Amino acid sequence: MTALPPLFRSGFVSLFTAALLVGFTSVSIHATSGVPSKKTTLKPPTITPDIETRLTRVRSLLRDHRFSLAIMELNSLVLKTKTLQQQSIESMLPGNTDGFSFASQPIDDLDTQGTIFSRRYTAKDGTMFEVTVSASDPAIEEYAQLIKSPATVSTMENTKIIDLGQNISALERFSEADHLYERHILIGITIIINVTAMDFSSRGTLDRFCDLIQYARIRAELEQ
Repeated sequence: MTALPPLFRSGFVSLFTAALLVGFTSVSIHATSGVPSKKTTLKPPTITPDIETRLTRVRSLLRDHRFSLAIMELNSLVLKTKTLQQQSIESMLPGNTDGFSFASQPIDDLDTQGTIFSRRYTAKDGTMFEVTVSASDPAIEEYAQLIKSPATVSTMENTKIIDLGQNISALERFSEADHLYERHILIGITIIINVTAMDFSSRGTLDRFCDLIQYARIRAELEQ
């Protein structure tokens, strides 16, 4: 039996991200989830004057060769950048208005695991989900190769390729013993969303959750 490759996720936000914050712009795109398309405007979190002021301070510290202080300021800006990124991705996933509540804290330590987003969600019927988003990870290519090889996937127990529409495919695994579904959803060639459904009442809840993910917005936000 062929095993799925482990997802060794790498870091996504570098120190230089802070310096790129001032380049954020709004992008008008079409959402491409499994639900009927509607025009959506991608509005990144507002870049506050405080951030621009601190970036100016970093430049000044670098000019003065005060590198230790510059590094401290950059590290602080990276944390702020990650918070903005979390808020942005959060807006692209199902929420309270869709019948799904979520925990405010990440599942994983984002710094050590390399995940750029992770949350636990609960549906009205009691189904619990764990969602992680990773980008630019070498292991993603292995999943992509599996999706292109149905013959290989057919040898894998309780595993199949599913089409979520709009050129989005996923590897789905079902564990009868543990009573859970896992979907490894590929977006392009650099982004993967892992959705694990636990204690689910019906597969329809998992399908609905995945249909409500705004894949096009996530791709526009994260694809490099």
